[in-house]
Amino acid sequence: MSDLVSLAVGIAAHRRINTLKSDMRAQKLSVDESELSAVSMRQDIEKLYMLVEALWCIVKETSGLGDEELIELVKQIDMQDGKLDGRNSANAGILRCSNCGRTILKGQSKCIYCGGEVKDESLFRHNGK
Repeated sequence: MSDLVSLAVGIAAHRRINTLKSDMRAQKLSVDESELSAVSMRQDIEKLYMLVEALWCIVKETSGLGDEELIELVKQIDMQDGKLDGRNSANAGILRCSNCGRTILKGQSKCIYCGGEVKDESLFRHNGK
């Protein structure tokens, strides 16, 4: 009987080990996917940085503005939400109805107050993340 118990315990342990190995492989895949995503985001940020720098060079050359003016404008934009924190979340997710002027949430196709059509014509989309 003890051989049977030992066999049952061995089989259960083996199953548990296989389950844990499977879980570990899944976690490793998840970590690998996260690392790839982070690398991809880093590459996107580097491309955006180069584009912004190129655009600033063009603006600077054609307008006569300097770095000081850009820094001041960035601070003004940053302060639109009342905090100088390197982020601009002012009015993220909020629009004004072009018909009645009331505040409504982005994503609505019609104003809940007057039924007017809502158009998000903002140049820079911001999802608040």
